[in-house]
Amino acid sequence: ALLAGAAILLLGFLLTLNPYPHGDHEMDDAMSAYSYMDMMLEKGRDEDAAAFLLLTHERQPRYHAMLGRAGADFMARGQYQLAIGYLDPLRDDPEFAQSATRNLVICLIELDELPTAGALAREGTLRFPTLPGMQFLYGDVLSRQGLIAQARLAFGRALRLDPDHPQALAALRGLGPPARVLD
Repeated sequence: ALLAGAAILLLGFLLTLNPYPHGDHEMDDAMSAYSYMDMMLEKGRDEDAAAFLLLTHERQPRYHAMLGRAGADFMARGQYQLAIGYLDPLRDDPEFAQSATRNLVICLIELDELPTAGALAREGTLRFPTLPGMQFLYGDVLSRQGLIAQARLAFGRALRLDPDHPQALAALRGLGPPARVLD
């Protein structure tokens, strides 16, 4: 098994040496590499798939779309810890930072890593202040931590950006009316 894994890594490395091994467009290359990685996953070879994808990414950073798709696929499979490994490198890529940050927060929520999810969601609200979904996620983390007043504010910011945001509306209704201060 170790020898087979090494052979796959070598094959992956060799495939990345030619800038266009499977086509003349970089997205074709990314999808071919992604398909190869997906085939390994289907055969239960998660570690080989992960090593192949990360090696490919190191050699061809233009494959960020492939990392994002792999992260989303791992999320769909409930493999949140694996998804984080693919999504985290995308946080600094201007093209993918919004969706990567959003998906990372969701993964961290699913893993019940609320302090980390809260810090990342807060960072996301500062980096992407016009995204109602990011405001909602921040509110969601806050409400899960029992910080209801702060969650209300975050949900309110989401609704100011999108008055019909269904998740923020439902979350705000779920919190009930604000507590009244008695003198």
